[in-house]
Amino acid sequence: MLELKNITKQYKSKTALNAVDLQIQSGEFVSILGPSGSGKSTLLNCISGFDNDFVGDILVDNNSIKKVPSNKRNIGMVFQHYALFPYMTALENIAYPLKMRKQSIDQAKEILDKVGLADYSNKYPHQLSGGQQQRIALARAMVYNPKVVLMDEPLGALDLKLRNELQVFIKDMHKEYCTTTVYVTHDLVEAFSLSDRIVVLNNGVIEQVDTPKNIYKTPANEFVKDFITSGLQHIQTLSRVIQ
Repeated sequence: MLELKNITKQYKSKTALNAVDLQIQSGEFVSILGPSGSGKSTLLNCISGFDNDFVGDILVDNNSIKKVPSNKRNIGMVFQHYALFPYMTALENIAYPLKMRKQSIDQAKEILDKVGLADYSNKYPHQLSGGQQQRIALARAMVYNPKVVLMDEPLGALDLKLRNELQVFIKDMHKEYCTTTVYVTHDLVEAFSLSDRIVVLNNGVIEQVDTPKNIYKTPANEFVKDFITSGLQHIQTLSRVIQ
């Protein structure tokens, strides 16, 4: 279980996160939604250890990780712009976390096959399409079975067709590995399609945490209602997703 306790992050002139409390069960897929500047990426940075200058605590399986260095937190991370090592092949990129942990790279070969890129093992990132690079990035984040995987707008740089394909891929990977996943996105359909629960953030405050169906049908307040209905072009799609 991942637990956030009273997380408060203060910048000079702004409170980015304000007393955020959240419990995410093992194996759960939770998406963070909210307008730009609501604190979504800041929250991921606190969980990952990229930012430790905050009040509160973060626990994994009841153990505090606030003072644990980011590279020792057993947390996988997927970014919007892939962040692959350009001088490593696809296989070497996936195997990197295993090598750092002095583990066999056999699992890297297996997961490369699972993501449908076994024939690309010796290709470098610049020789791969955007969708292929993001599959490699996702495989690298999950290959060592981390306790938690954080995804920060992982499909934001891809076109609609690729986003739809990789949503299915992410869902399948999550089912197979049952990794606790925290997923930041601005795409309502993406969040509603993938998530067990959704967190709606506004100015660093959680407005609602609930299932996609409940958030769609019974928003907690006017902000959540307006935020969901502001994407009117997605309403029919959202309605189909939650049936």
